[in-house]
Amino acid sequence: MLDLTMPHMSGRQTLEELLIQKAELSVLIMSGYAESEALRICGTREHLGFIQKPFSLTKLLDKVQTAFSPAKT
Repeated sequence: MLDLTMPHMSGRQTLEELLIQKAELSVLIMSGYAESEALRICGTREHLGFIQKPFSLTKLLDKVQTAFSPAKT
């Protein structure tokens, strides 16, 4: 889980650093920005999910479960 707005290093910078370490890392972006704006900032990538803040625990659990579910072929 990664917030787009953080001190010292932006969410985008953090995401890029994480993906250097592990390109297939599943990341759930959380933000008060609209999903389209968040994806414009971070780009669309495989293994990248989004959840709009504020969110409920149920919505968060659903997004986390989706991120860690095996891909359907």
